[in-house]
Amino acid sequence: MSEPSNTRNMRQALGAPCCPPASWRATRRQFMIAGSASALAFGACGLVRPVWALEEPDSLLTPVSTPIKRCLVRVVLIGQEAMPAEAASLTSVLANTAKVLDFDLDFAAAPAAPPDGLLVVALGGQTNEAMAEAAKAGSVPAVVLCPTGSDPALGAVWQLAQSKAGLLVGVSKQPSDVAYALRMLHAAWKLRGNARMFRLSFKFKAYAEAEQQIREDKAAREEAEAFAEHYMKEAVEIRRSKWFDLVNAGMVYVCLRRIIAVNKFDGIGLGECLQSYVVSGTNPCMAALRLLDEGIPAACEGDMSGLHVQLLTHWLFGRPAFIGEGQPTLRNTRIGAHCTSPTKLNGYDQPAEPFLLMPHSETGRGVAPQVKWRVGQEVTIFRGLHRFGTGHIVSNSLQPPNGGCRTSIEYTVDGMADVGLPNTGLGSPHSEVVYGNVEKELDAFWTLVQGKPMPKYRDVPAAAHAQPETPADALCAATHCAAPSCACCRWAHMPHG
Repeated sequence: MSEPSNTRNMRQALGAPCCPPASWRATRRQFMIAGSASALAFGACGLVRPVWALEEPDSLLTPVSTPIKRCLVRVVLIGQEAMPAEAASLTSVLANTAKVLDFDLDFAAAPAAPPDGLLVVALGGQTNEAMAEAAKAGSVPAVVLCPTGSDPALGAVWQLAQSKAGLLVGVSKQPSDVAYALRMLHAAWKLRGNARMFRLSFKFKAYAEAEQQIREDKAAREEAEAFAEHYMKEAVEIRRSKWFDLVNAGMVYVCLRRIIAVNKFDGIGLGECLQSYVVSGTNPCMAALRLLDEGIPAACEGDMSGLHVQLLTHWLFGRPAFIGEGQPTLRNTRIGAHCTSPTKLNGYDQPAEPFLLMPHSETGRGVAPQVKWRVGQEVTIFRGLHRFGTGHIVSNSLQPPNGGCRTSIEYTVDGMADVGLPNTGLGSPHSEVVYGNVEKELDAFWTLVQGKPMPKYRDVPAAAHAQPETPADALCAATHCAAPSCACCRWAHMPHG
């Protein structure tokens, strides 16, 4: 029996004998396949565990047989007898956080089962007692919060110099900091091989069968129509997109959500997106928007590295991340663009950002959102789980006159003299962006996980000045076309209106 092509691709990406010529350059499709295989490699290292790997399942609406684990975090509130009201308030905050993220807490003095993480809060600042409690836990990852008597300065909550891999020390008992400590322990457990994710392909026969089954369900059809009504009503403007496009997009959403619910996935990669036109009659961009707004990570183009970031920002901050293709501009900003974006960028329980509806950019068919990000908003920019930086939103690219993917944001990257510097990984082909400057929170999380913060983009040696890289870039520079209305002047635009 011949080896399936997807298996061959996976083997090659994981290091099986494959010797391309030196001049070979990966196509976009080859890059995304390699990214999926890279996710498998991470899983082998204990970072995440994909479900079904790259193999096509027989059915997507039949639950997978792999065991489902639940995270258990033990919570110790030292001094709660002397501060019962404060202890009760924190207990309520922690219980709500665990409920939202669907994991278990153990407040018992003698735990019945070994925990996956330990949270110690010394309500009265009993540092020695708190550290002794953490020491008794052995190798169990622990976060210890010992307030100092006064509120810490902004960003000084997490004491990285006193921390190491598996032990994070903080000096606060503010409810938001305690809840974030709990989120970190849960996310760290998930990244130790306990995240359930899957790279779906719209080419799968199993997906076509699942959607056909959904379309025969009256309740699903009604839900898809309600989906269409919602977005027709909420859109600031609708350009050429039709009612039936949104109903079909609603069917894709209902089908994907049921697949995720049945299999209890943490997140899903949406591979071969445009194949959905064959199966569903439309593209999955609006379905991905809805899933992201509901707190279900969904990575377009099957980008599993981007899915890792979406999972992380979901677990840690309760906010969705945007995956976008990146290009530098001659103004030393970057463009991030894709034909889908979440609208609940401030958080799942916060108001949505405004959006327009229009046909998908490359195909001129279906429906895609153009989400308007808040200009001036602080953001954090990721390159997978390898490096991150901070910046601000500068503009939303106007369409028309500009072309390209429908949601197109321009942002700065703090501390980089040349955001087009080669080998940074920015936009190769994707970067991820989330609302808020969460640098200090991420530094704390990665110290807990690996003993040191993740590298920052400002740590990359900066070029003395940016130079045009191609004749097209030189032409742009000579004609001064880097105006705000054409921020992505290194981009080959295809104006579709």
